[in-house]
Amino acid sequence: MPSTGKSVAGFLLSLLAAVFVTPWLEFPFLRLVKSVFGLHPETMSEWVASSVFATILGVIAAQTWAAKPARWVWVIPVPVVVLFAMARDIAGNASVWTEFSGTGCTPGSRIACVNFYAFTVPALRSICFSAAAAISRRHRLIPSTPPAAS
Repeated sequence: MPSTGKSVAGFLLSLLAAVFVTPWLEFPFLRLVKSVFGLHPETMSEWVASSVFATILGVIAAQTWAAKPARWVWVIPVPVVVLFAMARDIAGNASVWTEFSGTGCTPGSRIACVNFYAFTVPALRSICFSAAAAISRRHRLIPSTPPAAS
């Protein structure tokens, strides 16, 4: 059984990978995603690229460094986006859905995209990362223990 320190380290490493490494991997492919799929809105290509690359990283994490902690990466970003969306709704902002889904983003109005990129995208990445890690862990390709010598 792994120690608590190792689990915390695995969780933090997975969280960093899901939220911060994903954009580094997806950035070169965003233009390709936009051209191949014909996704005009910038936010739509972000939904696709973030989902794909976070899923790939989740599989890698589950197969290599942090199988169990990687499943729980969503527990920080998802409540944060929910709390911020609730706070915006309570404050009487009528466009909570458009702010957090990215549908309100237009090429000339970058301020409308802040909540989408600051809260929704990290939550999306963490959900995809965690789901992929959980599913990948069930179908482990790399054995967790080496085979016994005969």
